[in-house]
Amino acid sequence: NVLADSYCHPSTFKYCPRPFLKWGHRSSRLKKVLEALGSDILCLQEIDHFSDFWKPLLEKRGYLCSYVRRGFGVKSSGKKDGCLVAWRASRFRKLEGIDVNFDDLSRVMTSYMAQRYTRNNCGQIIVLRDKYMGRNLILANCHLFWNPKHEDVKLRQIALLLRHLEILLEKRASEADKKNEQSAAPLPRLCNLCYLAPAKIRKKKVSVIDNKTPIIICGDLNSLPEARVVKFLSSGVCDLAVQEDHTSAKLRGNKTEAIATVPWANERKVAQALPEDAEKIETLPFKRVLIADISLDRVARWLRSVGVDCEIFKSDVEPHSQKWDLERSQKVFQMARKEKRLLITRSKTLIRRRDAPAFVMVTGKTADEAFSEVARQLKLKFDPRRMFRRCVKCNGNFVRLPKEDLHTTEGVPKAMRDGIDPDTGSEIHFFICRREDCRQVYWWGRRSNDALESFRKMLNGVTDAKKRKSQILKDSKKTDTKSVTSQSSAVCELSKEINLDLEIAREVVSSTILRHKMELQSAFPLSYKSKAASKNYATNITENFVGQIDHLLYSRLGGLSVKSAVCPTHWIQAGRKDVKEDIKVSINSRRGNNDRKITDKVLAEDNSTMNTSIHLLPNKEWPSDHLPLKVQFEWTSTKSNGTISKT
Repeated sequence: NVLADSYCHPSTFKYCPRPFLKWGHRSSRLKKVLEALGSDILCLQEIDHFSDFWKPLLEKRGYLCSYVRRGFGVKSSGKKDGCLVAWRASRFRKLEGIDVNFDDLSRVMTSYMAQRYTRNNCGQIIVLRDKYMGRNLILANCHLFWNPKHEDVKLRQIALLLRHLEILLEKRASEADKKNEQSAAPLPRLCNLCYLAPAKIRKKKVSVIDNKTPIIICGDLNSLPEARVVKFLSSGVCDLAVQEDHTSAKLRGNKTEAIATVPWANERKVAQALPEDAEKIETLPFKRVLIADISLDRVARWLRSVGVDCEIFKSDVEPHSQKWDLERSQKVFQMARKEKRLLITRSKTLIRRRDAPAFVMVTGKTADEAFSEVARQLKLKFDPRRMFRRCVKCNGNFVRLPKEDLHTTEGVPKAMRDGIDPDTGSEIHFFICRREDCRQVYWWGRRSNDALESFRKMLNGVTDAKKRKSQILKDSKKTDTKSVTSQSSAVCELSKEINLDLEIAREVVSSTILRHKMELQSAFPLSYKSKAASKNYATNITENFVGQIDHLLYSRLGGLSVKSAVCPTHWIQAGRKDVKEDIKVSINSRRGNNDRKITDKVLAEDNSTMNTSIHLLPNKEWPSDHLPLKVQFEWTSTKSNGTISKT
């Protein structure tokens, strides 16, 4: 991360003299850094001044580059920086590239969650061909959102990048399959009508993980080694609905504190099994929701009538003077997470809080409109088996009331205490709520039939509205197809790419369990062992934060191995070009026998005196607040005798 000129403010880096923050001074130092790195491939973040500085500089030094700007495709983005991948033209040739806009996630979300995921971050995927070795290499470079309180945003951003990568691998695997099929020897012919396919030359299905193209993923992930983003890259699976006690350290402020994970699982299906009593209540999967507003009391009763497990948040504040202050918000959020319930509310203030759980926002003014919105979000369908299975008063379950208890139970009409309907003469079954503080009595009567018909119309009306909407979308697609055919082929291809990007984003958003099929490992495994070890590999050293938030991972099965990895703290000794050994000692041990921990005060003293190699970044010698990760890879191949050769 080269620190964009647009972010290099004196108010942010108060400890650095202003002349050292100016672009004229920093640009000259960045040239020296590139010369010191001497890499064949460069993956950079926060690149601005691309056309007037970086592109001429890299081309002059024999590099070709691919640049993607943050918020591309959006006119009002306002971001001036982006990501860049550069490679030596004498060694590599670009085969194809993909630009990934992480704001695609917000375009397939509800309007209330779209604001949370609109961060103007981006990534890029480049496929290179090694001219010397005749092998391909896939690079993924990205810059994730910085805020540690939004780890769900970072998880979905990296999941979107990995999904684009998997689709690219699937595409290349299928293309290789077709080439193998075309170049295969003709099958032995038995007669004029049939062929014989020996087992040795039968077509073998190639999966994503069978692809041997090596993968390197790197960038500014804004996540510590123990954060869930890095764990997801290494393990291949992450459940957004599971909270952990830690994610990543706070990157802003004078204190380092743990931030709880904010899972995002909007419209998530939560199933609950009813009590095992086949005679009284059928065991069917139901949604579990939590009504946060007293004004939605009637909606809660209707949801219970159609079989939804619905609780109402009770507060000491009067219903008409409710104010969602911090204390009340935390209580309702805690209740929703503890009982795994979907929050339903009218309050925009409540859902805009950063620690808000999964929710459904209700905008309808009347109870009918609000119920239709909730039914649409929960995808409720009319099912007579689920009707009237819960107490509309307290949300409790029913139990059949014995005939001998009808005379002594309060709530049973006197004319029906014999269990016989006086109007029809038929037998009546009574049920009573199991909760001791409720004990509401229910039975099937004329009003029950009327209510059943009303709910049938309401829920079928929601289904009909969905069908009409889907039909309108189909018709619009047909008209769009007719209009597109008359346009140029370039516009058609662009629209296909946009639709594909949104489909990939929709696939990532629809699941709360994120997965990827690539076996990735870090090029700096020692930094992942403990928090103390990660301090040795700090890539960001500022007044308020010291830690590793930049990472480089590669595929285990891709035919690459790490020959050497330069510790980031090696580059702290800026200006000393004769340093060749990697620094493997901790930052604290550099201060001699003094075992004091690094603090803001200690770092400030080092930065002012410059007596040791520990100082704040940026400074006079180093032009960025980040340190680079430099790794030397070598190609590996397995010979026929089982030995591994390296090049």
